[in-house]
Amino acid sequence: MEVFDAELFAIEKAFKIAWENKQLNTDKVWIFSNSQAAIKRLKKSSLKAGQYYIQSIRKWAKKFQDKAIQLHLEWVPGHMNIKGNDLADKAAKKGTKLQYITPESYISLAFIKRKIREKALINWNNIWSNSKSKGKHYNQFECKPKWKQSARIVKKQIFSSYFQLKTGHGYFKSYLNRAPDSYPDICFICNTKENPEHLLLNCKRYSSIRNKIKAEK
Repeated sequence: MEVFDAELFAIEKAFKIAWENKQLNTDKVWIFSNSQAAIKRLKKSSLKAGQYYIQSIRKWAKKFQDKAIQLHLEWVPGHMNIKGNDLADKAAKKGTKLQYITPESYISLAFIKRKIREKALINWNNIWSNSKSKGKHYNQFECKPKWKQSARIVKKQIFSSYFQLKTGHGYFKSYLNRAPDSYPDICFICNTKENPEHLLLNCKRYSSIRNKIKAEK
C-alpha cells in the first residue's frame, strides 16, 4: 500500500470506528489527520489516486449526515508533540512490522503510477548509459537521469557560466584557440595555458577575488 493510500485508509477507518461507537446523543464527530494531501483529495471525486477510499469515506459521511451528526475533518501538524498524533505515529510504525495481509488489499492507482515511473526511469537510464551520441564533453560527467529537477534556482547568466566552466566551451583561450587566426591559448600574465581550471584556481589576475571567496567560507 502506498503512503498516500495509507493516509486515506486511516481516515476511512476513523469514520468507521466513529460510526460504530456513536451514542444516541452524539451530534458531532471530529476526525484529525496530519496529511494535507489526503484532506485535499477528499474535495475531489475524480478518477485519480485514492478514489477507492474517497468513495468509501463519502458513503460514511452520508450516513452521518442522515443522522444529523456534524462531521469535522481537521488537519493536525505532525511531529509537534501533539499527544494523539504521536500515538497514531507509534501505532503506524508498529503496523509496518505486522505480516498479516488484510482481505482489503488491492492494487491502487498510486501504486500503478509509481511502478510505471520506476520502470520508465530504469529504461531512461539504460538508454542514457548505452547511448553513443552523448559526445566527449558529456561523457566526462557522471550524469544520471532522474524525474525531479534540482531544487536550486539560479539566474540564467550564472547557470550559463557554470556549464561553460564544466564543458570548457566558453570565452576561454583554450577554447577560442580552436578557431582559425585566433590568439594563442596562453595566459599572458601567468605564461601558461588558459583554461577554466587555470582561471578558477591558479590565475594571478583573480587571486584577490579567489582569496575573498575563501575568506567568506
